Amino acid sequence: MPTGGPHIRVFDGVPRRTGKPLDMRTLNRTFEWRRGIAARHQELAEQLAGPRPRLTACPVCASAELAPFVVIHGFPYAECAGCGLVFSQEPPEADAIKALYSADKAKRTPQDTIYVDEALHARRVQVIAAPKVEFIKGTIGRAGGTWVDIGCATGEVLAAAQAAGWSPLGVEPDPLHAAFARGRGITIVEDFVSLDQSTHLQGASVVSMFNMLEHVNRPGDVVEMVGRAVPAGTHCVIEVPRHPSISSFANLAFPQIATRHIYAPEHLHVFTERAVELMLERAGFTAIGVWTFGQDYQELISSVAVSARLPESPFFQALGDLTNGVQQAIDDGGFSDALLVVARRN
Repeated sequence: MPTGGPHIRVFDGVPRRTGKPLDMRTLNRTFEWRRGIAARHQELAEQLAGPRPRLTACPVCASAELAPFVVIHGFPYAECAGCGLVFSQEPPEADAIKALYSADKAKRTPQDTIYVDEALHARRVQVIAAPKVEFIKGTIGRAGGTWVDIGCATGEVLAAAQAAGWSPLGVEPDPLHAAFARGRGITIVEDFVSLDQSTHLQGASVVSMFNMLEHVNRPGDVVEMVGRAVPAGTHCVIEVPRHPSISSFANLAFPQIATRHIYAPEHLHVFTERAVELMLERAGFTAIGVWTFGQDYQELISSVAVSARLPESPFFQALGDLTNGVQQAIDDGGFSDALLVVARRN
């Protein structure tokens, strides 16, 4: 199995930050929640069982040198020797992917329990979105203009961007997420991500894609669409699940309880830094800031505990209290599960 070694860190010479304190216990990520989400993901995967076209080349770099990585709920994932991308080798058809974000409860993703929640939304804006917006503002050196977020979900990032001085516009296919964001004063275009969205990007000073590219069949094509639509000087922000990471290892070791990072049928790709660098270069962007962080430590100990059907005991809580210190060491060592890149159009 390839290790992703040469792909761990690229973006040579680009300013880099590591580490982002976060305790997921404050966002109600209980063992019971995790078991329920994993079971629902398995149900969705089983609905899509049956013959699916098998990819024989990497969706990002087109290399045919592939190795099996893991099978999750019947979906095989491969690892590319060319750019290190981990990807669903037999992904759902495009219409099935769209249905995951429709109003049909029988077909849609169970992730609403994370995002469409009144009590948790303000907390997520504060501890997750706002620090990212501050990093982006510091990297760009200013705020202002229109910030377009493709795949904006419930508008957490846009709420933080508005508070920082941008005018927010969201593009979101999920009708429940879109309605939730509108209820908080965010302008939303209800549309599934496609290669024909340049009209939404006109006049944007920032175009962001937070945890969106892993959900589409051809992520590089989407980044290139953005590059064609915006003029020189426009900033593009990408956040994706990152490989190699401790979370990749946890999903490999405990595939049946994967609820984030590599999980079927939603996440089609988990990206190396090299894969993201390639997509940006082809779209005409140059990286100007990189931030790696993650939830790897919490992912690993939760995977072990849930797999062993352990209770949320004082022992587990004590281990959880070590989260930020251990995660910082993981991030500094290059095994974070999240990658955020700020880039400028050439």
